[in-house]
Amino acid sequence: MPKCQVINCDDKNSTRHRFPNPKKNPRQFEIWIKATGNTKLEKIDSDKIYKNLRICHRHFGAENRSTNMYLKPNVYPTLFLPINFSPTIEFENPIIQENLPPKPAIPCEATGKMITVPSLNNWAISLEAFKFLTFNLKHRFNIKFFMPRRLNQDPLENFFGQMRQHGGRNINPNVPVFINHFKTLLVNNLVIHILLLLLKLFLILLLYIS
Repeated sequence: MPKCQVINCDDKNSTRHRFPNPKKNPRQFEIWIKATGNTKLEKIDSDKIYKNLRICHRHFGAENRSTNMYLKPNVYPTLFLPINFSPTIEFENPIIQENLPPKPAIPCEATGKMITVPSLNNWAISLEAFKFLTFNLKHRFNIKFFMPRRLNQDPLENFFGQMRQHGGRNINPNVPVFINHFKTLLVNNLVIHILLLLLKLFLILLLYIS
């Protein structure tokens, strides 16, 4: 039977559970890794961990079990852990902890069919981005609280607005086109700042001479 990967766990008899699939649910996978307290796992390929390594049944509470042997979806180890670990993020809204559907839809009153709208899709993307951000702030940088409303997305929106303007309103560029546009904008912005700096130095020099 595979050894439990939780540090100092000597259980040899209980059921073993596979780590979450790192490709399908990377966030849950990383939380399981963090919960073990086993720093060696951070140096092992995620696919190898998923295929070969396990956590034993004793680290999961009754509320996480669907039967005596199986776990419910999206659960985390919570019992007999070597570190002061919380499976949830303090500042994360529990409403958005569940996995969002890939394409959120709303019913159409006229046809009765489910339709997708850009605003709803973008809202879902923003929620997923905040979930990713909160996880990394908590588990990689040990930041317990932050205020999402203080995040300013205007520079990012301005950047993509310039990208569209430079690309002739191309809203779906491929990777090479995006890279070329980015390089052009970067060089243009650097040149502008350098010219402004030279102008300031020139004016200072004139004032000094006079």
